[in-house]
Amino acid sequence: ILLFYTGLVKRLSYHTADEDIRKKVIETVKTQYHRFNAEIGYTSVYSIGTKYEIKQVIKLHKTSTLEEITEIHNRIEFELKKILDIDEIIWKVSILERV
Repeated sequence: ILLFYTGLVKRLSYHTADEDIRKKVIETVKTQYHRFNAEIGYTSVYSIGTKYEIKQVIKLHKTSTLEEITEIHNRIEFELKKILDIDEIIWKVSILERV
């Protein structure tokens, strides 16, 4: 997610001149990312893009039931979609600003 977050920030800096919008989006992404770390019990930065990686993290924390893996994966997927939606909205606004 950090790579995705970095890419999002770079795209926003190119796509919009509105610094307030960019800051709000960046803060939203940071908040969501840190909330995930707290909920899942991360102690350091992990890539959380795939079920395999999530399974490895859960094994580390000795909570390896399928239900927990599925729940965490679905929550991450949902949050990533929200981030993508924000990115898409900013991208559409930037196109409209150019017209």
